[in-house]
Amino acid sequence: MAKRTVLICDDAKIMRAVIRKLLEESGYFEIVGEVGDGVQVVAEFKRLKPSLVVLDLNLPIRDGNAAAKEILQEDPHANILLTTTKGQKSKVDALHSLGIVHACFKPIDNYEFVRTAMKACGIE
Repeated sequence: MAKRTVLICDDAKIMRAVIRKLLEESGYFEIVGEVGDGVQVVAEFKRLKPSLVVLDLNLPIRDGNAAAKEILQEDPHANILLTTTKGQKSKVDALHSLGIVHACFKPIDNYEFVRTAMKACGIE
């Protein structure tokens, strides 16, 4: 099975490194890009066309909510895995109406995160 390509967007460099490590070690994913804000993630999504976008909701310049909507306008079938704090659950729930059904709350559980990323890409 070909590895799924992933674009990671989180404003915390350490969080991007953790996510990269978890996904790469699973053997199912190839990280094709990392960005730190909501403007960059949309531009890189358009350029890279990844299988999955791991998207933090709390981002500078443009928040993850607005970025997710723009990504879905570009590709209504885009696979997005939201990451955020449990205090943002209402924002995650609001994005379900757009078709985003995968989310992990920080601090992330490593096993749950990888399993959720796999489900988001159709790997069971």
